[in-house]
Amino acid sequence: MPPLPSPTPEELTLLRRRAGEGDRSSQARLGYIHSKGLGTPRDAAAARYWFRKAAEQGESTAQYNLAISLYYGTGGPVDRREATVWFRKAAAQGLPQARKIIESNYATVTQDESAPSDFLLAVSAEPNRPASSSPLSVSVPPPEETTYVMTHGASNESLLAAAEAGDVYSQFLLSARLRAGQDGPRDIKQGVYWLIRAAEGGHPEAQRIYARGLYFGQQVPCDEAEAVYWFCMSAENGDVESPLILARIYKEGVVVRKNPAETIRWLRLAAERGSSYAEFFIGCQYEAGEGLPKDMSRAFEHYARAADRGLIEAKTRAGIFCYSGCGVARDYARAVRFLTPAADGGDRDAQYYLGLCYLVGDGLPADSEKAAHYFRQAAIRGHQDARDKLLLSYTEGPIVKIPKSLLNPEE
Repeated sequence: MPPLPSPTPEELTLLRRRAGEGDRSSQARLGYIHSKGLGTPRDAAAARYWFRKAAEQGESTAQYNLAISLYYGTGGPVDRREATVWFRKAAAQGLPQARKIIESNYATVTQDESAPSDFLLAVSAEPNRPASSSPLSVSVPPPEETTYVMTHGASNESLLAAAEAGDVYSQFLLSARLRAGQDGPRDIKQGVYWLIRAAEGGHPEAQRIYARGLYFGQQVPCDEAEAVYWFCMSAENGDVESPLILARIYKEGVVVRKNPAETIRWLRLAAERGSSYAEFFIGCQYEAGEGLPKDMSRAFEHYARAADRGLIEAKTRAGIFCYSGCGVARDYARAVRFLTPAADGGDRDAQYYLGLCYLVGDGLPADSEKAAHYFRQAAIRGHQDARDKLLLSYTEGPIVKIPKSLLNPEE
């Protein structure tokens, strides 16, 4: 369906007047206009306000959109307890999207409207796409299941046939090829079309790529609020990267209101799916006491997990914790095991602390030449303490023997 055109200033004035007088259809449409920035600056808070006004008067599409706003935290704080209430009310009026949401959780959704605040709806309905007859939402039936199994070696013609028959994987692969100009001319328009079809069909990677396009305005018009929606769809459908993106969105609070609880929730989900960065950032939250109680022991646990998954930054933090006895018993040998690969990987903090270990002989045999080597590497990367160590080596005694050419440059 084509998007609604932006209202003229006269139409917008009339719409606001009618909404102010209590007309629920005008309130619902005004909420949509604010959410999309049609003829007026995008204002998610105003959108939520007008959705609520219309929802309270029984407008089903407004009830659905208010639930979406509450669920994803657009225009105000996340409140999944209230979102569940409005999803049920919209479903009770027969709205297809809301029915799909409730039915998809039939085994877990109770009739108690006081569902827990962290109640997670497996939202499988399509996003609100305006239509001329129903400006706030449109029901898009899911593609029929097929038996197509496409591989990367399939031709674009074969992919097109499978995509048109509703095979989501083929839609996604065809989209990638068309947008890249692979096995045929580049066609951004058709590539985006099939990307959206795959996203609407539930392909998590397609949903994430489409969300990124919406977020940055790449190949599709910028729509940050809808980007959050699709990132959530992707995350809930099993994507590994989307939860980490959502954690950052809720931490920065640019598109949605800052929400430490949501930040942690998405980080934990990403960590459960194997993200070393998520484990690392949870450790940072525990260390800083942001969104979580300050707990150095828990911070170390997460750093160590991320380190075991190969993340250099986490190896450095875990090594420093072991070196200093912060959150864990001091263990120089263990610190060296964490620090060595991080230092060799180019982390300047790891290089500095490993240099200290070699200098004093903590956790390994003392070796002034290796100490100097790691101090130099850290100093080159701007580590001030490492620079100070090298400076002291020339004023209070060398870490390594100063070359004769430096002492007697004329020789």
